[in-house]
Amino acid sequence: MKKTFVLFALCLCASVVKLSAQTNQASNLLGDIGTPTISAGLQQIYDAALGSTNFAVLTGGGRSLKGKNNLAFVDYIYNFNQNAGLVLGYDYTWTGSAKKFEPGNLNFVKGGFTVNADIKPFRNFGATNFTIKPFGSVLIDSSGGQVGQIVVAGVDYQAAAFWGCKLNLGGFYENRSGGNSAFDGAYLCGHIAISRGF
Repeated sequence: MKKTFVLFALCLCASVVKLSAQTNQASNLLGDIGTPTISAGLQQIYDAALGSTNFAVLTGGGRSLKGKNNLAFVDYIYNFNQNAGLVLGYDYTWTGSAKKFEPGNLNFVKGGFTVNADIKPFRNFGATNFTIKPFGSVLIDSSGGQVGQIVVAGVDYQAAAFWGCKLNLGGFYENRSGGNSAFDGAYLCGHIAISRGF
């Protein structure tokens, strides 16, 4: 099952890559990522957002349910429609009270697929305008030559709208596995997001 999923995810990511007929070269969606860095990850997400009309940029953090691992992230989501999209992201992980941005901490580049739906959980109680958006994602991550999987389930709430964009708040559970790292395991996370076009 894992092999089938990994093959599906790779095919999905490959379909996003555009080919240039004149030069016969592939245009890499991630660019030349090399060793992941915070500035390079943020730059890639910023560049992708500027060229899109239906996107969300999320940032946030989380803590592992076991151990003392911490997670900070920035994600870019490109939605095909109101309910499905592609995710490109960057994670930075560190343990407990260790200083951030020191050797031994891990950087991850990740990508995958997400789905969501709007629901009105309190409609039967008269709150017909209160809408939340449960979502789920399956992502592949890479760090130090290792490839892992991240499964995410959470909820998003639109808190405000301004200048054609929406401010969203949310929380989620994610389970990281298969990366052969000390940072595998379950995390509880929160995020703040700016979205446009969905």
